[in-house]
Amino acid sequence: EAETVLKEIRNTDDVSEELGDILEEVELANEGSKANIVTLWLQYPGVRRAMIIGCLLWALSQLAGINTVMYYGATIVNMSGITSGFEESESFDIWITAPLSFMQLVGIIICMVVIDYLGRRKTVLFSIVFVFVFLVVIGTGFAKDIGTLTIVGLCGYLLSFGFGLSTMPYTINAEIYPIQYRSVCVAQATALFWFSNFLVSLTFLSLTNFIGTAGAFYLYAAIVAIGFFLVFFLLPETTGLSLEEIQNIFNQGDPVDQTRPDQNPK
Repeated sequence: EAETVLKEIRNTDDVSEELGDILEEVELANEGSKANIVTLWLQYPGVRRAMIIGCLLWALSQLAGINTVMYYGATIVNMSGITSGFEESESFDIWITAPLSFMQLVGIIICMVVIDYLGRRKTVLFSIVFVFVFLVVIGTGFAKDIGTLTIVGLCGYLLSFGFGLSTMPYTINAEIYPIQYRSVCVAQATALFWFSNFLVSLTFLSLTNFIGTAGAFYLYAAIVAIGFFLVFFLLPETTGLSLEEIQNIFNQGDPVDQTRPDQNPK
């Protein structure tokens, strides 16, 4: 039946090779459905490297404090002291968070335009650098009680986050895992994403009481700084590579080796 459908779609009788590829992928997917996540961590070095990178990117995207800004945007702006006279407006939360969210959208659009030119690795690293810078700006705005500086920092932070950390974890997680283990690996990374989201959202107000609002954003900046070095040393460039070439990178031992298999020195 599948062969008949392929012949109709391709308008040719020569579909045996494509049908074989499809059957092979189905077999691999069935094999992966029985995969044990503990076994993958312990016995498959190439998959383990990919899982470390995938989980790192998702955790870093949340531990950078993005949902603190998204969930508590109006509260943070109120804390900056720039909204005197507007706090009691019933529409204030929507009025102030809409333009902040728009900055992230702008960053995502910029990412869509430049991603193939810069590559995944550089896009993520540039995003992390600017997210770090603007987290420091936000923290300094609160420390010095300069509301305008805080708002500038928030806008720059959301723009920078949208440029890379908002989008690249999705893209990279979709392509770095072997097809037979992709579902379980992506599920694991997604679970870590939501756990990190929950952790940051749960602790923000407590952090501001304990170390101050400036201290909370400086803490996020420190986490992002550590994340930069981890991503720098662990994340390979995958732009333009086939899925098989990406798997070869992880299986060769050093995941930051960016040389394509067909470009290795003779």
